[in-house]
Amino acid sequence: MYLLLPILLTVLDRIDGIFIQFHNNKKCYQTFYYQYLDKICDSFSYLLLLLFFPFDNYYLFFALYRCIGVLLFSLTKDSKWLIFFFDFVKEYLLYLFVFGKNYNYMPFFILCKIVFEYYFHTKINKPQY
Repeated sequence: MYLLLPILLTVLDRIDGIFIQFHNNKKCYQTFYYQYLDKICDSFSYLLLLLFFPFDNYYLFFALYRCIGVLLFSLTKDSKWLIFFFDFVKEYLLYLFVFGKNYNYMPFFILCKIVFEYYFHTKINKPQY
């Protein structure tokens, strides 16, 4: 389950990209309208999983933590909130698959995720809003 759910969440996250690539309009990815709707849909899917699967408090924390960041991002149009309130839900599920309940390595992976989010939101996907 911990391996299949991150794959499912990734597929759900990428479905909208099929239509954007079909129309060959990659600039759409960088608009605020696309970004905030995409983040809201991701957050909704994280919370929806809570209805169907009994996750631990860490999953709940990471899902709610991301929702707060998405809300702040949506209200301020500042992508720095997405860096601070990083998305670690799918990674957490993969972490559980690999390491189980051994949380010794989690701080390292969280730090790696924050570095990735910083790089992604400041270098690769520079906001145009």
